[in-house]
Amino acid sequence: MTKKTLEDDLIEASKALVNLAREICWNEISDNFFYILSEIKNSSENFDIQRKQRSLQNSKKIPLRLHSLIPELEKLYPELYDINLYIYKAESDKTVIDIRYYSKNLLDSSYGAKVADLAPMLHCKVSHPRAHQEGKKFDVNWENL
Repeated sequence: MTKKTLEDDLIEASKALVNLAREICWNEISDNFFYILSEIKNSSENFDIQRKQRSLQNSKKIPLRLHSLIPELEKLYPELYDINLYIYKAESDKTVIDIRYYSKNLLDSSYGAKVADLAPMLHCKVSHPRAHQEGKKFDVNWENL
């Protein structure tokens, strides 16, 4: 992914994310995408506390169209190490995708120097409840319940 292909890559990754979610979740998931932006920070808190904090922070954000976030992402681009797309909220008329990014500034200095000139990685992920049973579909909105 390059700065030039950032928007197109995020659009394609969003489609892949929704297709993945449709396979493993029972919800109706819209192709009408909106986005929020979140920084992944180093934390020693356990997963449940981090999830609750993230959910509270995200509930205060206004979902935007991707083209509205591209200028901010382009500004961040030199420091982006990893971008992860998650579905924050899926409704029948819109899907809000959380663009979570991890900054190269948070890497230890020796590794950071090795990856300083590399393009960021891009991943699509669907988080699942802790008690999720393999093969059983679940509510994609489980983190917000």
